[in-house]
Amino acid sequence: MGIGSLQRCPTDTGSVQLSSQELTWGTPGRCPLCGVVTDHHWFYEVKSVEYDESREWVVDEMVGSQGEVLVSRCMSRACDALALWLKSVDEESGIENVRLVYPQTGVRIPPTEGLVGKEIRLYEEAAAVEKMSPRAARALLRALLEAFLKRYLADAGHSAKRKKLVEVIDLAVERLDLSPTLKMGLSAIREQGNTALHDPYSLIEDANPEDLLWLFQAVDELVEELHVRPQKWADLAGTKDDDEPL
Repeated sequence: MGIGSLQRCPTDTGSVQLSSQELTWGTPGRCPLCGVVTDHHWFYEVKSVEYDESREWVVDEMVGSQGEVLVSRCMSRACDALALWLKSVDEESGIENVRLVYPQTGVRIPPTEGLVGKEIRLYEEAAAVEKMSPRAARALLRALLEAFLKRYLADAGHSAKRKKLVEVIDLAVERLDLSPTLKMGLSAIREQGNTALHDPYSLIEDANPEDLLWLFQAVDELVEELHVRPQKWADLAGTKDDDEPL
């Protein structure tokens, strides 16, 4: 039975203001649990204290056949969560690799307004598999896009039930007054989602990890443009029934 102890890197400096970026070992980035972009405490030595057969306490590194365990802790006061990493060395090249092993759940949170039932579940599923299967995440975002646009078009009196997604996007741009820039983002979701479904091995998963971030961003902006922003302006401009126009 072992008791763990941690030794922190002495160079930790505190939270920093950064643009959105993925967390890699030893550098600031997005916490895998809370999603905040901040610095982390990096524990380079994780020790186990074991009671061996000779009834002596033995201090040893947390190393197994898969590699050595490392720990980080989010410096966001609202989170303060630990993450587990595994350090291993490639036997042929000698290259050291440190990868996040826990938590593996997605940190993206669906927009608080605008998505319903199955759309929220599709967003959460895409976020959950983003790291393990970027191809699956792309396919799920495509399904979400189609479900969301068809619902919004139907609510606006424009049936798109039997239309292909490329036609649905064109109809949404025309009838829902979506911006040309956003149309490009939605088309990217459709194209990459189609590739993930029909020609998955043509996608190079690690070629540019930022690509998938942009696809999520396109969904967020779509919900913002169709639901959140109009609702907010309507609330701000609304008047009571007994108000006199001035």
